[in-house]
Amino acid sequence: MSEVLMLYKSRYMIGNYLLVALRNLKKRSLHALINIFGLAVGLSAALLIFLFVRNEFSYDTFFSDADRIYKLVEQERNPAKEEWHAAVPYAFARILVRDYPEVIEATAISGPYNSQLVNVKKQEGEEKSFLQHGVLLADSSFFSVFDFEMLHGDPKTALTSPNSVVLTESTARRYFGDENPVGKSISNGGNGRPSVVTGVCADPPEHSHLAFQSLVSSNSVAWFSQDSFNLARAFCYVKLHSETDPGQLEARLPELIEKYLAGAIEKAQQVSWQDYQAAGNGHQYFLRALTDIHLDPADFGGMKPSGNKLVVRMLIVMGILILVIAAINFTNLSTTQSAERTQEISMRKVLGALPRQLTRQFLTESLLLVCMAAAVAMLITSLSLPSFNRLTGKELSLAFDSPLFWIILTVWIIITLIAGTYPAHHLGSLKLDALFRRFSVNPLKRRWMQNGLIGFQFWISIGLIICTLVIYDQIRYLSEKNLGFDQEKIIVMEGAFHRDATFIHPFMREIERLPQVERVAGSLWVHGFQDTWSDQYRKKTDPQIYPMDRVIIGDQFAETAGFELIAGNFFSENSQDSSQILLNESAVKMLGLNDPVGQRLVKVDKAQPDDPEIEFVIKGVVKDFNFRSLHQSVRPLVIQSNENNYGRIKYLLIKLDGTDLSETLNTLERKWEALVPGRPFNYRFLDETLAARYEAERRTHIIFTLFSGLSIFLTCMGLFAVVSYTLNHRKKEIAIRRIVGARWRHMLLLFSRDYVKIILLSFMLVAPIAWWLMYQWLQEFAYGIDLQVWHFILSGLIPILITGSIIGFGTLRAVRQNPTRNL
Repeated sequence: MSEVLMLYKSRYMIGNYLLVALRNLKKRSLHALINIFGLAVGLSAALLIFLFVRNEFSYDTFFSDADRIYKLVEQERNPAKEEWHAAVPYAFARILVRDYPEVIEATAISGPYNSQLVNVKKQEGEEKSFLQHGVLLADSSFFSVFDFEMLHGDPKTALTSPNSVVLTESTARRYFGDENPVGKSISNGGNGRPSVVTGVCADPPEHSHLAFQSLVSSNSVAWFSQDSFNLARAFCYVKLHSETDPGQLEARLPELIEKYLAGAIEKAQQVSWQDYQAAGNGHQYFLRALTDIHLDPADFGGMKPSGNKLVVRMLIVMGILILVIAAINFTNLSTTQSAERTQEISMRKVLGALPRQLTRQFLTESLLLVCMAAAVAMLITSLSLPSFNRLTGKELSLAFDSPLFWIILTVWIIITLIAGTYPAHHLGSLKLDALFRRFSVNPLKRRWMQNGLIGFQFWISIGLIICTLVIYDQIRYLSEKNLGFDQEKIIVMEGAFHRDATFIHPFMREIERLPQVERVAGSLWVHGFQDTWSDQYRKKTDPQIYPMDRVIIGDQFAETAGFELIAGNFFSENSQDSSQILLNESAVKMLGLNDPVGQRLVKVDKAQPDDPEIEFVIKGVVKDFNFRSLHQSVRPLVIQSNENNYGRIKYLLIKLDGTDLSETLNTLERKWEALVPGRPFNYRFLDETLAARYEAERRTHIIFTLFSGLSIFLTCMGLFAVVSYTLNHRKKEIAIRRIVGARWRHMLLLFSRDYVKIILLSFMLVAPIAWWLMYQWLQEFAYGIDLQVWHFILSGLIPILITGSIIGFGTLRAVRQNPTRNL
């Protein structure tokens, strides 16, 4: 009987708690809405950041053996510097499986190769052309290491035979519709060589560092010699036994150098391995975990843009801090509202309410508000997720898996306990006489806690403002920096004519006659479209070897691109001299040439050790230009002529005069279709392509701006509620001051000076931390801004002005009231 009575009492008390909670929500609806909306916005922002961060850390984790797959990377040392290479000698994949029992499987991948023209014959005999990007050369072990789902074909044999190709599901559908393409032929539009489709695999997911549309067997390419350690380089991945310690295997990798690489270098460069090392050269190999590749800044030459570990960590901190701001607002508002309930609490205590019952009442009210805020947060997150995906370029979804559920539950419990326990504890500790003197009891007397919480909010907001201003300034600097060549009003046609000379010359001559076209040039390379080749050279009279980047361009390319000549001459039109090269300033400086024009360089790299050395004559020197992104400094560059051989043209560079751009593009397309029917007219603007290099930074800036603004909004919303309560509590004081002649600006200074002090203190505490973070971020750029004083001054002025506006609005509203009504 007693148990039934206790159960009845418990249900009655819970019902009473809920009834009182709902009555208080209705009575103080404005503050309740501010509390619910503020917490909901904070929770939603933290959820979006968490989803983004989880996606960044989830790259390549979908592979069944992801924890046992590693990438072999190389650190090369030369007298000038140290460099990391993502590609290593192709033969290492085979050697690692053969010589190291710890390695179960290894695969070598080369590419991606873009702008490949593919011809597909339909059943009705019609041939259709497609421009394909993301072509990888892969060996037969590819699917043994990476277990992509194979929809058609046998993964064990799909890449064994020469001229075999595996298509992704989307590519197969684009070429063949819903047919099973296995056994069908496709041909390369440049060389006409047919390939047989031997399989169809699932498309690589968005959270994979691998990106491809088709896989071509590396046995199809002769220069992928199994014994070559010089020219044939590829991305090498290994799968280890489950009990293997990768650190122990990594310690044995120097054996690769001594046993294989050293001899290849000696033959190719005609120098002993000891002399090669004594000159300051060297190689080291390391294993990089598959799941770390996306966020590893040393992984250059990847298949898609890498993430940024520092930015991800900053976003984690930002998400936590925004959540803290929302929680502080919730707690502050709950505390200030509790001060208006002193008479209610006193009556409860007179009637015998115990402290634990008061705590339950406040916890119930907090729980109700937090539940409402969580529901609203889910709604806001769901509605904003599509826009957030477009902003970040991700495919995020709100899936309530285990980590997300437990994070939400933990935050929910913490906020409920803090917001519910503190007011109950504080009011429950007051004596009855203090509680009945309603206006003599002011929880704000313990201002140190409230000011501390407000100060912490400003500390967060000011720090985020500093970071946002610096990121904005760096992005603006990157977009405005002179790269050393023209990029405006230039379009680049790519790929549809690679190795096919039958129509290029007529098309180029045809469009050169157009008045809207200023120049036309062909090339095997265009900055922003294709990476450079890496080679080694020496001076004719000096055995010292120098690593340099190399590109191949056609005549008129340098003039069309706007390269600045500082010595010698550009390549001559119709010149057949393939030995002529141009150097940039950095190459001349590294080689130590005082009068470079006419001097000779010898290319050290050879396809085979017995091949003869190739000599080049320096025809001219161009001013340094940024042929890579501004994350890296300008490197020594060799510019080689393509001998005016239009069959080797992969890109057309077309400089326009900028008048009536739409009509000019339509004219070019009509000329193309007339001369090259059935082939796609494909072009991109050079400036847009180059700007895409900094898309990650642009998105980072937008994300920081969005969430910094959100943090300021939440801080100001909480400040508005606290200031409103403070002014309402001090309305008698305001009335008396008005009567004795105090002006509005005097009262504004009186009420705002404490908050200005809090802001200044917060600024002094956060400024050094923000400076360090932004300094670290700027080190990722070879060309970065200097941190400016205005970044910090403006970040302090913004919250002061906003706070002054909030307090000024509240003070003005209080001053305009009739003083006699408040006395």
